[in-house]
Parts: sequence; structure tokens; C-alpha cells
Amino acid sequence: MKRVFFLIIFIFCSSAYGLDQKRTSVSWQLGPESSSYNLDIGINKSSTIGVHYQQQFAQQKSSNTTYMLNGLYNFGANYEYYLGPDRERFKSGLVLSGGVHYTKLDKDSIHHSINFEGKQEIKPGESLFGARLAASYRLYSESLFGGLGIEASKVGKATIFLPIKLQIGIVF
Repeated sequence: MKRVFFLIIFIFCSSAYGLDQKRTSVSWQLGPESSSYNLDIGINKSSTIGVHYQQQFAQQKSSNTTYMLNGLYNFGANYEYYLGPDRERFKSGLVLSGGVHYTKLDKDSIHHSINFEGKQEIKPGESLFGARLAASYRLYSESLFGGLGIEASKVGKATIFLPIKLQIGIVF
């Protein structure tokens, strides 16, 4: 699955070569219990499509420690629409995004099952599909940007709400 993800990244990067300036962005997002890596390509003046890979974190109640959930993979596809004053991609302003994602727990995972918000269990070898909606405000400089936003996603029957997520990235 990782090979497919990196192949998609290669295709996106190679398709942006030689096209107009500021057509591609690479970013990292950090939210409660998650961290994601994004690659977005401009498709017209005001929107982008992209892919992401997300890592999930969990908290062990007894020791109050946070750890990464190894063996849990989350890949997705995104669409972003820029609502800034010029309605132009990679310019400062409000950004709305939505997409779909695929979540899978490895068969040989050390976790017997994982609960999402106490509502949905995913067992080793199982996979779930879901949807994602987000809104953020981003500030762009020449080739760097930062943003702050909110996100809601559906994983199986559970709805997960991230009240705050931070994003940093580069545009090229």
C-alpha cells in the first residue's frame, strides 16, 4: 500500500513539472491524535486536488501516555477550494476541503482492535472507508504557508471531530 501512495506522489510531482508557478504544495498537519502529510496539485485558478497519508495516535488511559498506532494506515484523496479575496489557489484566506479516505489495520498488528470515539471497532485485517470535511484559514508568503482549521471525518459508523489542526507547508 505504501508503494501505491509513493507512486501517486511521483505522478503528481512529475505532472507539475514545467507548468505555471505555484502549482503544487506539500504540507504537514498536526491535530489531536493525528498527523498527516499532504500533496496538492492545482487544477484550476481556485482549487486543488491531492492525496494524504495520516498517522493516528492513541492514549493509554492507565499510564496517560500517547503513542503512535503502528499498523494502522489511512490514505485519502482531497479536493480544496480557496475562498480568499481573489479566489486564487495558494493565496491567503479561507480554504474549504473535502475528500474520502481508506483506513486499514494490518493483520499482524499488536492491537486486537481499535475503537474510534468508542463507537466503531476495527479489527486486524479490516478496512473502512470514510469521508472528510474541513475548513481552515491559511497565510501564504512567497513559498511557505501556515494555517489553522477544524476537521470532521467519518470512519465507519463513528464521526471524529478535530476542533483544531495546525498546518505548515511549502508551495512550488
